[in-house]
Amino acid sequence: MQEDWFKRKFINPRTNEGEPQTEKLKYAREFFEALGNKDPRFSGSVIVGSTMKGYGKENSDIDAILFYYEDPERLEVYSETYTFYADFFNFERDFKLKRKGKIFDISTEVGCHNLKYNFTINPSGKIVLSPKDILHLDDILDAFSYPIIGTKNPKALVPMEKILNVIRTTIDKLSYIKRKKLLEDVLSSATFYIESEFEKYSKRKDLAFAETKKQYLAARLQMLKQTLKNKLGLYD
Repeated sequence: MQEDWFKRKFINPRTNEGEPQTEKLKYAREFFEALGNKDPRFSGSVIVGSTMKGYGKENSDIDAILFYYEDPERLEVYSETYTFYADFFNFERDFKLKRKGKIFDISTEVGCHNLKYNFTINPSGKIVLSPKDILHLDDILDAFSYPIIGTKNPKALVPMEKILNVIRTTIDKLSYIKRKKLLEDVLSSATFYIESEFEKYSKRKDLAFAETKKQYLAARLQMLKQTLKNKLGLYD
């Protein structure tokens, strides 16, 4: 593994031995596209973790953050078995049983967001996000800096592409001070996870970490800033 990989690439979908994660990413895309086609509540997923950062092992889990839209108040039966999250695990089980070829575990421990609590859908079906509310979405904006697999289902309640467009439009309306504060909050939220991953992976004997935690953090944050600017229009 090249010691300076993190200085050059924010996203580096390779194993700890430098091999492309082609098979794993193909599986993830097939899985989430099939989930979207089956369940209109599903908006999309973000692939994170070691798979996308250049130090994942070939057979490790695929870390993903799920985004969906479900109104708990409209559920006829107030039971966990009728929620999106429970249905997700049932779908994963069935998908593995039916798929021919290699399978991987999908880990959602890093996050699962019901967009019902972040966005409003008005009577005409338009997705609404106020400049005030976006200031509380620092963890979601951080997640969106990673590769997104959005649903292609035309019946999806809240397609990921519409969410991204609303976010970009709302950010564009922010004053300089509020946009700067939002960026600072996103970077602050990301700092904890970046430091944690350094502590975890710098101890592995199969990886080469010649840099200090401070150098690693500075490099990752700088690339995150550039990614947020390119993808969401968020900059200082």
